[in-house]
Amino acid sequence: LFPYTTLFRSIDIMWKLDQPSVRELDDYEQKLMKGLYGRVVGCGDSSIVDALVPQTPSGGRDKSILKILLRGSVYNSYTESERRMGRIFPGYSRAELNDYFKALHTKAGSRSPLQQTLIGKYQAKMETLAKVMGYKEVFGDRGMAYKVTEWKGAKVCTYCNRSYIFTISTGKRYKDKIARPELDHWYPKSKYPLLALNYYNLIPSCSVCNSSVKGSTDFDVATHIHPYLQKKFNPGFNFRYTPTAPQWEQVTLDVQQATQREVAMLDAFKIKEVYNCHADLEAKELY
Repeated sequence: LFPYTTLFRSIDIMWKLDQPSVRELDDYEQKLMKGLYGRVVGCGDSSIVDALVPQTPSGGRDKSILKILLRGSVYNSYTESERRMGRIFPGYSRAELNDYFKALHTKAGSRSPLQQTLIGKYQAKMETLAKVMGYKEVFGDRGMAYKVTEWKGAKVCTYCNRSYIFTISTGKRYKDKIARPELDHWYPKSKYPLLALNYYNLIPSCSVCNSSVKGSTDFDVATHIHPYLQKKFNPGFNFRYTPTAPQWEQVTLDVQQATQREVAMLDAFKIKEVYNCHADLEAKELY
């Protein structure tokens, strides 16, 4: 069906990424660890330093937590991230942090005393954590960004299976870097700063899915599909094309056999609406 579109590609690769090799993870850790460690110990906040690189009996600093945050599996890195947040913020809970974000988006003059307290508790340290993890610094470097997307090897958007996202590079120089996928944070880096650099939290995607559709929407492994945890090869939904009245040339979805998590992903990424844009174009021509 090429070169018309990816519309009728096999959908068994939607929301699924191959596991990285040990060599890739080792290389990833090696390239990022030194800079991350330096930013942590130099941040000037003892609660962050002690939480992320605790002191050893010999007087050194333990980097094992940073290792988990960089390359730990989906479950391990998430668990460690929440544990470390509890060390940095006394009385921390995910619910309280969500209340902080609500307070942050409330006009200053309309905030309640509790909201003001939450802003005082979280804002400065959350900003420091964002700088410490340094996502913009690390992936603002074209070399690192292209290396990671080459490792991940995605050719089409992980989320919509519609847009091509080839990594194209003709050499090692800055000007040789031509195009690459965007990297979506499955757990948003604004709300999960300690997962900003986690390899499994970086999902190659198109700009529509990453910026326009998903944005900072909260996902959870219990309600949505994580591409590195997806083992299913045969999704329980199908596309249908209707070339006859009363629904002239519409792409629809048959979700009768779909799981709740599949339906949640279809809704989150507006798959029906996005694919329907092709109804009077490639779908009609192919039909």
